Amino acid sequence: MIARFALAAALAAASSTAAQAQDSKAEPWTLQRALGDPDALTISGSIRGRYETIDNQFRPGADTSDGDFMLRTTLKAEYDAGPVRIGGELWDSRAYGLGPNTPIGTSDVDAVELVQAYATLDAGEALGAGTSASLTGGRFFLDLGSRRLVGVNNFGNATNAFTGGKGEFAAADGT
Repeated sequence: MIARFALAAALAAASSTAAQAQDSKAEPWTLQRALGDPDALTISGSIRGRYETIDNQFRPGADTSDGDFMLRTTLKAEYDAGPVRIGGELWDSRAYGLGPNTPIGTSDVDAVELVQAYATLDAGEALGAGTSASLTGGRFFLDLGSRRLVGVNNFGNATNAFTGGKGEFAAADGT
């Protein structure tokens, strides 16, 4: 476990050092540019680390206090082939330094999960001038309205996605 954290920290430090070493007028280093900046392929990722503590735990059978280091690493790729887009995203959510009776569970720790794997058909104005339509199928993130009932958990270390289909249509008048 410590080896994975050390690897992630080394990668973050190396990318930071590489970006600082470049000329101040040059653009910063990105994975997209390192792959030759293909027009149809977009690749992005992130590493987020944070320390969390809990004190005066009320759940029975759990330690009354605990502290841990949470690490979330993401990698997303999307290929745009004109009217069809194909994408996928991996998340790796881990926790280090947990006590034996920790309240931390599967809602915070989820090692290497494919959270998105989808295909989208953008129909554009196929249904009339000034309209737009698209169909998405697979496993994808979905935010509806205020995200109270259906939405992606942005604060937590692990996330949820939805499997199914989604159709979107916008009429010429904006509805």
